[in-house]
Amino acid sequence: LRFLADLGGGVLDNAVVETCAHILGGNSGGETACCFFDLNSFEEKGLALNLAIMDLAKANLCPPAYIRNQTNFLSSDNYSISYTSQSSLQPVTLIEVGSNLFSATPGLSTHDDFRFARVRWEVPEKDIKGERWMPAVYGGQSHHFCADHYMLLNWHRNGAEMKDFVASIYGSASRGIRNESCYFKPGLTYQYTGSTFRVHILPKGMIITMAGQGLFPKQFEDSFALLALLNTSSATKALKLINPGRFFQSGYVNALQLSGRWKEHKSSLNQIGIRLFRLIRELCNYDETSNEYSLSNLHFLNSSIDDHLLSLRQEIEKYGQKLEDIAASLFPSLTVAALEKDDRWHFQDTGLYELRQSVFHILIGIVYGRWDIRFATGERQPPELLDPFDPLPVCPPGMLQGPDGLPAKPEDVPTDYPIRIDWDGILVDDPGHEDDIIRRVQDVLEVIWKDRAEAIELEACEILGVRELRDYFRKPGNGGFWMDHVKRYSKSRRKAPIYWYLRSAKGNYGLWLYYHRLDKDILFKALLNYVEPKIRLEEDRLRALRSRKEAVGSAGREAKQLEKDIDRQEQFVSELRDFEEKLRRVANLHLDFDLNDGVILNMAPLWELVPWNEPKKYWEELQEGKYDWAHIALQLWPERVKEKCRTDRSLAIAHGLEKLCAVQQADTGKRTRRRK
Repeated sequence: LRFLADLGGGVLDNAVVETCAHILGGNSGGETACCFFDLNSFEEKGLALNLAIMDLAKANLCPPAYIRNQTNFLSSDNYSISYTSQSSLQPVTLIEVGSNLFSATPGLSTHDDFRFARVRWEVPEKDIKGERWMPAVYGGQSHHFCADHYMLLNWHRNGAEMKDFVASIYGSASRGIRNESCYFKPGLTYQYTGSTFRVHILPKGMIITMAGQGLFPKQFEDSFALLALLNTSSATKALKLINPGRFFQSGYVNALQLSGRWKEHKSSLNQIGIRLFRLIRELCNYDETSNEYSLSNLHFLNSSIDDHLLSLRQEIEKYGQKLEDIAASLFPSLTVAALEKDDRWHFQDTGLYELRQSVFHILIGIVYGRWDIRFATGERQPPELLDPFDPLPVCPPGMLQGPDGLPAKPEDVPTDYPIRIDWDGILVDDPGHEDDIIRRVQDVLEVIWKDRAEAIELEACEILGVRELRDYFRKPGNGGFWMDHVKRYSKSRRKAPIYWYLRSAKGNYGLWLYYHRLDKDILFKALLNYVEPKIRLEEDRLRALRSRKEAVGSAGREAKQLEKDIDRQEQFVSELRDFEEKLRRVANLHLDFDLNDGVILNMAPLWELVPWNEPKKYWEELQEGKYDWAHIALQLWPERVKEKCRTDRSLAIAHGLEKLCAVQQADTGKRTRRRK
């Protein structure tokens, strides 16, 4: 080996692989030196390589170029080409206790996440409980130790649709549905890609994927000790010596071996692992998108939140430093001081601005009946947290639930419940209306904080940088509630806002729809109960202004003011009629919304009213036939979809039309039932 350019990922289009370019030559003179180029972190890899070669030509040896003696890599049976190491290039320290302590295992790849994956709040909870949608481990987690597993996979009929789809591409489902026997087992999990190695608890009942791989301890009681040790910067550095790229393939992870001193530190590591998990879990659960959200963050709506978060962060850092000190002794070839700064893990906690943002999402959820206000008032106490390895709850504990453990229905809510719930799922931006969104939010503020409600609202407006609350809700772009909500409820490339803003052209009127109340009548109810009465009211006001103008005449200050008022009112009525026309156009499609299609496809027909570019894009692609697996496509273009079902079995399975399909079932591999 003469030269090797370590290119890392991002070279072969969208392929999630790492690559290198190398030059081989003869070894006539016993030469064992090789020049390595570490180009993993460069965007313009060709340019970086040319510059490094030019430096070498000037006898200037510096990173990303390294010249190493290859014989140093071959001094052990367990060698790796760790060319960036400043040490004597020794292999990762061998374990002295025999076999590996864990097994890293990759999981499935859907080959079409948009079709088969959803975030938890996109689908009906009854279909999670009924096991149509199963929790899955994905990447995108910013924390170590504790991850909020919000992704679901379509596992209806044991994943029949997904398996047939993968088999139709590769000839066998096993090309994508890997290691099915390891699904639903508890253990640990880690992110496949990233600058640091991030390990989390893997609860029972989850599907591992390529993005979120399984890591199963040989002894289950070692789980927290391994969780602690593998989340250290020392573990990341040791893995980077095996492969300096951003991908942590299971083979590399399984090659990571520890010092024989592991046993004497296992008890301390276990205690630290448990403590750090609990601390970070508490912080994660302040987010209303968390599986375990219980409205606990509403108790910190004052400056004390900063003190509380600081206290938690300091304790995390204290235990983290203890952990790093222990880890350094278990990787003898490493020293913590030699680690790059970016290799150290950290926790990005929530600030006061983000907390104020989240409060209004929660308050609207209370109005719609998503969250149980009694947890915020102290009337009810949240249940004890589940064991970390227990299956994830179908509903977060703070959700307003019925006796069946699913979202409450009107008959499930007691008559003395503290607020009136908008069961139709419609709020309106219309000052003076009883369902005006600002009025309803203020109703909840008063129930929770009573005489402090106005002060809380004013403080929130100041932090959010708006004059009044309505400005925050009406602003369609960044810094407004709508885009804050889109960002907060978008995870792992799924864009899934559940409170939809339908806005008139100039923003003087709008409706807010709750995604989980969508049905075949909701748009007609919005027209009949909100939009049409509003138009009649404003037309009456316009007629009254015209009558006054007629009585006053055309001369004088009052007449000129009335002319301005009439012009303004005519524009507003025109704006309302335009809003009505666009909404009625969608209502007349008579859609029976199916939440299993996901948020964005259900929103797509409303693209003219939503202040966001995404719905229009997906509406055009729906029309082109890109998402004919979706139920909305079958409703709108039944003949086209049925014709495709004749030659595409996975589409036929999606729509329950397998009798139409003339294609034989592909090899979908062994079917493994979920472990109870």
